[in-house]
Amino acid sequence: MAVWGFVLIVWTITSWRQLFVGHAVLADQKLVTKGAYGVVRHPVYLAALLIWCGLSLCFLSAEAAIVTSLYVLPAYLLYIRSEEMMMLDFFGDEYRRYRQQVPMLLPRLRRALP
Repeated sequence: MAVWGFVLIVWTITSWRQLFVGHAVLADQKLVTKGAYGVVRHPVYLAALLIWCGLSLCFLSAEAAIVTSLYVLPAYLLYIRSEEMMMLDFFGDEYRRYRQQVPMLLPRLRRALP
């Protein structure tokens, strides 16, 4: 699970090479909707959660599982909520359409065509 989280982080970085640490929208930033961002709107947070969960399982650590469920997950959800509002303010209808098409954290399972 943690390995999948790392793979997702690498895919996220290759999907948006200008990825930065911080809570802001760059002045010339375009809405990224391809690559990992075409699967979920917040792939870095999903990757981090996979890593936290994977480490909890790998080490069979109840403490890490408790920290993940009672601190990390709620903190990420609050941060995501704030980012969503920021993105709506900056990108408006473009982001609203993106939100309708791409789930926040959990990828949609696509039904196979016959």
